[in-house]
Amino acid sequence: MNRIRWFSNLPIRYKLLLAYSGVFVLTLAVGSPVLYSLVRGTIERGIESQLKSSTEAIFTLVRTSAGVAIRNHLRAVAEKNREIVAHFHRQQRQGLLSEKEAKARAAGVLLSQTIGTTGSVYGVDSAGVVVLHRDGSRVGVKSPEHALLWREQPRKEGYLEYELRMPGKDRPRPKALYMTYFAPWDWIVSVSAYRDEFDELVGLSDLRQSILSLKFGGTGYCYVLDGLGNAIIHPTLEGKNVFDHGDQAELPAESLREMLDRKSGKIVYSWKGPGEERPRERLVIFDSIPEYGWLVASSSYLDEFYAPLRTVRNIFFAAVLGSLVLVLALTVHISASITNPLKELMDSLAAGATGDFFTRVSSRSSDEVGRLAAYFNTFMERFVDYNASLQAEIRQRRRAEEALRESRERYRLVMEAAPDPIVVYDVEGRVTYFNPAYTRVFGWTLDECLGKRMDHFVPDDCWPETRRMIEVVLAGQTLSGAESRRLTRDGDTIHVSISGAAYRGQGEGFAGSVIILRDVTEKVKARKAARLSEEMFSKAFRSSPNGISIETLKDMRFLNVNEAFLELTGFDREEVMGRAPIEIGLLRSPEEGRRLMEELRRQGQLRGYEIELRTKAGDLRLVRVSAEVIQILDEPCMLATLEDVTEWRRLQREIIEAGDRERRKIGKELHDDLGPHLIGIEVLSKVLARKLEEKGLSETAAAEKIKGLVAQAIRKTRALARGLCPVHLADNGLEFALGELAENTRTIFGVPCVFRAEEQVPVDDNAVATEIFYIAREAIHNAVKHAEAKAITVELGSADHGLVLRIRDDGRGISQPPDGEGMGLRIMAFRASMIGASLRVESSEGNGTTVTLTIAGDTTTEP
Repeated sequence: MNRIRWFSNLPIRYKLLLAYSGVFVLTLAVGSPVLYSLVRGTIERGIESQLKSSTEAIFTLVRTSAGVAIRNHLRAVAEKNREIVAHFHRQQRQGLLSEKEAKARAAGVLLSQTIGTTGSVYGVDSAGVVVLHRDGSRVGVKSPEHALLWREQPRKEGYLEYELRMPGKDRPRPKALYMTYFAPWDWIVSVSAYRDEFDELVGLSDLRQSILSLKFGGTGYCYVLDGLGNAIIHPTLEGKNVFDHGDQAELPAESLREMLDRKSGKIVYSWKGPGEERPRERLVIFDSIPEYGWLVASSSYLDEFYAPLRTVRNIFFAAVLGSLVLVLALTVHISASITNPLKELMDSLAAGATGDFFTRVSSRSSDEVGRLAAYFNTFMERFVDYNASLQAEIRQRRRAEEALRESRERYRLVMEAAPDPIVVYDVEGRVTYFNPAYTRVFGWTLDECLGKRMDHFVPDDCWPETRRMIEVVLAGQTLSGAESRRLTRDGDTIHVSISGAAYRGQGEGFAGSVIILRDVTEKVKARKAARLSEEMFSKAFRSSPNGISIETLKDMRFLNVNEAFLELTGFDREEVMGRAPIEIGLLRSPEEGRRLMEELRRQGQLRGYEIELRTKAGDLRLVRVSAEVIQILDEPCMLATLEDVTEWRRLQREIIEAGDRERRKIGKELHDDLGPHLIGIEVLSKVLARKLEEKGLSETAAAEKIKGLVAQAIRKTRALARGLCPVHLADNGLEFALGELAENTRTIFGVPCVFRAEEQVPVDDNAVATEIFYIAREAIHNAVKHAEAKAITVELGSADHGLVLRIRDDGRGISQPPDGEGMGLRIMAFRASMIGASLRVESSEGNGTTVTLTIAGDTTTEP
C-alpha cells in the first residue's frame, strides 16, 4: 500500500519515465532470444541452400559440357561420313564406278572407323532395312523389334541419347547417336558410342575457371574428384591424390572415404588448419556424375557463414542501448509537454482573478491540455466581445452609407459607358434618360427627346409587335432579346434586339421601365447568309452521286444521310437515322470504326481512307472515305463522303494478278529453261578448260574466265528467278526471303543493302508474306532506280501484336507526295490494302525516303 501511495504522489513526468522504461526493458528481455534464434536458423538454411545450389550448378555444368562435346564429335563424324558417301556417289554419276561398287567402297570406308572404344557406324534405309553394319549377317534384314531403328526412321537427321544394356551386363549404359541422311541412296548413316568412352572430350580447362570462381564465406571453394580420390579440379591439389595430401585439401581421409561410398549428400567435420589454435567445423555438400565416376563437392567453414550473425548481434545490442536512451529522452519531452502548459494555465487563472481580462494562454497543441487552454481563451474573450460588437456595428453603418453613394456613381458610369443604347421611360412612356450610345446609334440627343414619347422612333409596320412588348413590360415580366426594327434620325432602318423590364419607385407602385436596344443588323445579315449557305449545302447534299453522311464524333450516330448513301448501303432512312454503323451491321467490327475515328482525330481530316462496308443484303463493298470535322450546335460531328471503289479495286487487282502471273511465268522459265542451259554451258566450259590445260595452251586462262562469267550468270539468273517467283517464301519464311532479297540487291545492283530482324516474326499466311515481299522489292527497286540510293536498310519487327516492315535509303528522295507518284507507289499501296495493312511513305529531297508497312493484329495464323 505504501509503494502504491508513493508512486501516486510522484510527479507526472517521473510516472511516465518509470512506466515506459519498464515496459521497454521487459519487451527486449523476452523478444531478443526469440529473434536471435530465428536469425540463426535462417542463416543455417541459407548456408546449406547456397552450397547445395553451387554443387548442383557444377554438376549441371559438367554434364552439359560433356553432352555438347559428345554431340559435336558424333555430328562431325556423321557429316564427314555423308561427304564420303557423296564422294563415291559423284564417282558413280561420272561413270567411274557402278552403283554397287560405289556403295561397297563407301561401306568399307565407313565400317573401318572406330568411334570411341566400342562405338560403330551403321546404316538403314527409310523402310528400316539394314544396309550397312559390321555384322554382315544383319545387312538386308528388317528389324522391327529394334526400337531405336523406329525412332531413327521418321527423323533421318539429328541427335539421340538413350540407354542400352550390352549382352552379359547387369545394367544399361548411356549411349549417344547422331544420324544423317543421304537421299540419293536412301541411306540413314548413324554414328553411335557409349557416352562414358568420351570423357577425354570434356574441356576441363573451360570448366576449371567456372568452378574455381565459386567462393563461399571467406575460404570456401568447389572441387571435382574421381572415384580414387584424385583431384581433377582443385585450387591447390589438381592432379594429386587427396588421400596423400589431406592437410592441403582440408579433408580427413575417413570423411573422403564416406563421400566416395555415399556418392551424394552432406558431411560436417572438425578441422584444424595450419597456424590455428583450435579446430573448426567445416561443411561439405557433394554429388556424383556416374557417367565419368566423378564427385563434385562444395566446402566451407561454418563460422565464416555465421560472421553476419555476430554482426547482427552487435548491431542489435547497440540498437537496444540507443533505443533505451531515445525512450528516456522522449519520456522527458512528453511529460514536459503536459506539465508546462498546466503551469501556464494556472498562472493565467491567477492573473484573471485580479481583473486582467486580456490575459491569454498560448495553445501549442490540440490535445486535452490544448483544448483546456482554448476554452479558457474563449471564456476570457467573451468579456470584451460586447464592446467590439458595438464598435463594429457603427463602422458598418458608415460603410453602408458610403457604399450607397458609390453605387449611385457607378450606376451613372455604367450607363454612360454601356456600348448598347439604354432608354429610361416613366410610367407615361416619356423619356427621362438615355445614354450617349443611343445618340451614337440613332442620332437623337437627350435634349431633343427628354420628356417626350418616342412614337416617331417606331416604323408603322412594327407597331403591333411593339405593343406586345409594352404589354409584357407593364405586366411586370422581363423582355429578353425580342427582335424588331427602329428608325434613326436620318430615316434609316436598323434591326435591333430589345430587352427590358419595369422598375418600381420608393413605394410598391410601377415607376417606369428601362429598355436596352442592341444593334443586330450585321447579325441578321449573317443569319440570312447562313440560311442561303444551308440551302446550297442541302441541294448539294441531296444531289451528290456519292454517298454523304453526317455522324456525331462522340458515339458515331447518324444525323443525316443522302439518297446516294441509302442506295449504296441498301438501308432505309428510318433504319439508319439515330443509330451507329455497328448497330445496323454496316461495319464488320467496332475496331474498324474506332480506327477511322482515331485517324480523323489525329489528322483533322481524311482523304481516300478505304474501308469495307456490309450492305443490308450482306454484300461487302469497298468504299473510299473522305471526311472532315464540323460543328453542329456546338457538337463535333463528322461529314463524310463515300465513293464505291469495289469494281475499280477488282479491276486493279486483276491487273496486278495478271502481272504477278507473268512475273512468275518469266521466273519459272528463267529457272527451268535458261538456268539449266547456262549450267550446261558451265559444264562445257569446264571440259574446255581442262582440255586446254592438258594441252598446255595459253587460252586456258580465258576458258577459266568464261567459266567464272557463266557461273556468275547462273547466280544472277537464280536470283532473278527467285525475285520474280518467290516460292521459297513457303519453305524458308519471310525473314529468309527478305535477307536473300537484300543479298541479291548487293549482287545485281552493287548497292549496299542490309537486312535486320529485331526478333522472330513468323508469318504463316504465305499470301500475306508474298505481298510483303513484293512491297519490299518494289521499295528497294524505287530506291535504286529512281532515288539513286547509295545504301539501303530493310528492318522487320513487331509492334502492338502486329508486324512492321521499314525500308530506308539515303537517296535524293521524292519530290511529290505519295498520291502524286507513279504506278509503283500506287501498286504498293494497293498490295498493302489487300492484306489489311497501312503504308506510309516519308520523303524529302536530299534526305532519303522511308517506307513503313504496318500490319495490325495477329499475322501468324491463316485468315
